[in-house]
Amino acid sequence: MNLFYLSTGKAFKGNSYKYKNIYSNKLISDFFPMLLDENGDFDTFCPSPFHGRSVVVHYNKKTQRYIVIKGCGLTYFPYNFTNTGEVGDGTWGLLLKDDAIRDYICGDEISKLGIYTNKMEAVLKITNFKFNTGKNILNPYILQYSVDCPYRLADAPFLPIKIIKKYVKKWGRFGKAYNQKHLIVADVVFNNLKIMHDNEILHNAINIQNYTLSLELLDFELSRTPDMPYSKEDELIFKDLFKREVFHCLEIINFICYLFKENMDSKELGQILKKYGYSM
Repeated sequence: MNLFYLSTGKAFKGNSYKYKNIYSNKLISDFFPMLLDENGDFDTFCPSPFHGRSVVVHYNKKTQRYIVIKGCGLTYFPYNFTNTGEVGDGTWGLLLKDDAIRDYICGDEISKLGIYTNKMEAVLKITNFKFNTGKNILNPYILQYSVDCPYRLADAPFLPIKIIKKYVKKWGRFGKAYNQKHLIVADVVFNNLKIMHDNEILHNAINIQNYTLSLELLDFELSRTPDMPYSKEDELIFKDLFKREVFHCLEIINFICYLFKENMDSKELGQILKKYGYSM
């Protein structure tokens, strides 16, 4: 990968492995079945400490999009994967099969509703590497997707202002006529929330780590959609969690206020919430 395209963050080495294609976009021909390895021969890039198990592996000049893989191992620990025992096979750095598939299918479904998201490319099973969780021996799974922006909102404190301005300028694509940036973000995230809730979708992880600086929504491995419902028990209560997602959005807006040193316009914000059927 040419690191010229990412001017901040940290570089990591990785190695390619044999793989089985579980899901993939028919338009995608380049796959990155990789795990982090300090002795590897492939350059990857981690934009900030907040990307614990995902790295940027490629920049596609034709589409002008960055390729990200998730589940490739930890970026902050000497070993790729470690299991601390409290959640069974749930392992730090590892992406489990069911979670990878849920992320891919839910993300694809939400994107088709018109919400600006990452673009799912593939779910890949690493076939010649296994990890012992203490209970089971598992193959890692890689979720591969592309983004317009490799940086999350949470990465902003680590970025030079010129990079932040580059992506904030793209907020014009949403057509929101507000003078203050936190109101633009508010309109975008609450519009997204209404679309999801109207379609009986729970994202279940709305925060500053799961929106990029281009305001792409990410990370659907905990989401619930009609195509990917929860277990029978959780299906009975998922709508009870809708209300807390309003507050998750408000936390994002508060972050934007701090980032751009804006005072929150509570009156205008209340009008935005009202427009989308929510209240503070």
